[in-house]
Amino acid sequence: MSQVSPLANRRAEAPFNSRVEELRGMLRRNPDDRVARIKLLEHYFQQGEEHEFLREAALFRNELNGKLDTPDWKAVQSIGLRLFPASPVFAARPDNDRHRRIGEDKKARIHFEALARRYEGLRDDARFLNELDRELLFVARRPTPLMHAQRLSAHFGGAQIYFKREDLAPPGIHLQIAITGQALLASRLGKRTLVTGTVYGQRGLIVAETAARLGMQAIVYMDQRQMARERASVFRMWLMGADVRGIDSAQLHNHDVRESAVEQWLEHPEDSMLVMGLDHGPEPYPTLVREFSAVVGRELRRQLMTFSPNAPDLIVTRAGNNTDAIGVLHPYLADPRVRLACVHGRKELPAGTAPCDELSAEQRRLTGAILEDMEYPSVAREQRWLQETGRVEYHRFSDDSVLETISLVGRLEGLIPAIETAHAISWAARQARTMRPTQSVVIALCERPEKDVLSIGRAMGVPL
Repeated sequence: MSQVSPLANRRAEAPFNSRVEELRGMLRRNPDDRVARIKLLEHYFQQGEEHEFLREAALFRNELNGKLDTPDWKAVQSIGLRLFPASPVFAARPDNDRHRRIGEDKKARIHFEALARRYEGLRDDARFLNELDRELLFVARRPTPLMHAQRLSAHFGGAQIYFKREDLAPPGIHLQIAITGQALLASRLGKRTLVTGTVYGQRGLIVAETAARLGMQAIVYMDQRQMARERASVFRMWLMGADVRGIDSAQLHNHDVRESAVEQWLEHPEDSMLVMGLDHGPEPYPTLVREFSAVVGRELRRQLMTFSPNAPDLIVTRAGNNTDAIGVLHPYLADPRVRLACVHGRKELPAGTAPCDELSAEQRRLTGAILEDMEYPSVAREQRWLQETGRVEYHRFSDDSVLETISLVGRLEGLIPAIETAHAISWAARQARTMRPTQSVVIALCERPEKDVLSIGRAMGVPL
């Protein structure tokens, strides 16, 4: 790189960095040192190093081997849910088997199939989609901006580059979109009650808010122990008119309240509807998540018209078990003029001259495995389908020039892309060079821009 940050010549601020190094050293010598692990997580939280907190929490969870009822993990989980409310790292446990059982229940299957048939009659109704998009204007801060990266486009030459700035959306936005869409569907079908189960309160709060706004009733099931811990959330749901029903933990299998919500729905299917989030579930819920998330692509279509009358020539997102591709690409699947691509990039960067990531190769593998295995199965299923159709290209791209790309985007466009997104930008820039200036490349920026800043700095040799 031609430039070196002036921070590289500054001494590291000793109190925080030395303590972190001390704790890391203790964990290298004794990976089972629970006290050091908790202290390290506390330091990351206090200093706002959210990416490091998430990575260390994933390792900690993996070490627990499914024993998630310990006070130490509960404390970490409570913090994690506030920082990353939709992250599977802090979920109670994978949901595949539970919801598979629900879907296979003969009585339940009849109602799931009936809901799927009724949605089929609405999925192509432009008025319904317009109603959803209007509602999301108010509750989800839509649309996110489409930014013409003019200086970056001029630097690389070739096609015009645009950024769809999903990174500016509020945390938990995909859950908000999924629940809002389901609530509007219930209203269209003449249902008066939304039924859900919530573990930590976030889903319950969104359902309560949505029900109040639409003039509907909300029934929220919650573990009594969690109700005591999340009293503020329970009180807010009550103020919005929700009927919050506590379930004795002894009556719950694996401490999951969602089965209680399903039972309530099955008892009153005529005037109520089960509301699920991004978790795995029987059809039509994975389809609902996919098609409601496609609001991102619908926005993009309208926004790009202000720059060009033509459809985008190439749309690029990061790959992986996330809703990035589903939200952006879905509205363009039937348009053969638009090339669609997902890019698998590194989650981390090569170390620079400063002390960096002391994780072993096996620890990195385990961290990646736990995150992959615990991602939302409904999303993973859609990603597999996109790849199997051949309509979407999937590329593995890892290039040391990604650091230069991060620096370029920062200097030319005033934003710092996260690491995986930076790989997608690097790949897309190579494609743009081979295209005409009248063509366009849209890159979805979905990761929070500050997420990997410290890791990027260490890879550049900056003593952070």
